[in-house]
Amino acid sequence: VPVNIVIGDLFKIKNRDIIIPTNIHFVTEIAENRIDQKSVQGQFTKNYFQSTSHLDSDIANSLNNFPYAVENPSYLGKDKVYELGTVAKFEVKKKNKTQQAYLFALAKLNQHGVCQSDIGEFQRTLPSLWNFIYTKGGLPDLAIPILGSGFCRIDATHEELFEEILDSFLVATRNSKFCK
Repeated sequence: VPVNIVIGDLFKIKNRDIIIPTNIHFVTEIAENRIDQKSVQGQFTKNYFQSTSHLDSDIANSLNNFPYAVENPSYLGKDKVYELGTVAKFEVKKKNKTQQAYLFALAKLNQHGVCQSDIGEFQRTLPSLWNFIYTKGGLPDLAIPILGSGFCRIDATHEELFEEILDSFLVATRNSKFCK
C-alpha cells in the first residue's frame, strides 16, 4: 500500500477523502471550552460549513443507527455519548468538488469541555477507524492528519503518533484493502 507523507494544509490536498478527529459527544460549537477554531475540527468546520447546525445535522444523520448512551452534560449542549472509535461519515462539498469526511471520535470531553485521551486509548481506537472505512467506505484515497497531536492532549511526540497511525494502518491493510 503506497503511503505519501505530506507536510502542509490537510484541506488543500486534492482528491482525497479526509479523516477529522472529534470527541465522543460530537460537539461542534466553535467557542472557548468547546472546539478551538485552530483545531483540525475547527478548521474543517470553517472550510466546509456555514453553520455548525448544518454540520450537526450531517453528523446526526450519519449516526442515526449507532448505539449511544444518554447523559445530561448541559455544559456540552449534547446528551448523546458514543463509544471511542465511532465514525460519522458524510459528504462535504467545496468549490463544486465532493468528498467524504470521516469524523472519528478520538477523545473524551471533561466537564470543562476539554478533550482528553491517552496513548493506550489511541492505540485501541485506531482499528475502529480502519474497520469502519473497510466496511462502509468506498475504497477512497485518504488524507489524515497526525491525530492526537494537538487538542487531544495525548502525551506523545508527533513522530510517535505518526508511527502509531502508520503501524495500525499497515496492520489493517495486511488482510484487506479499504483505500487506494
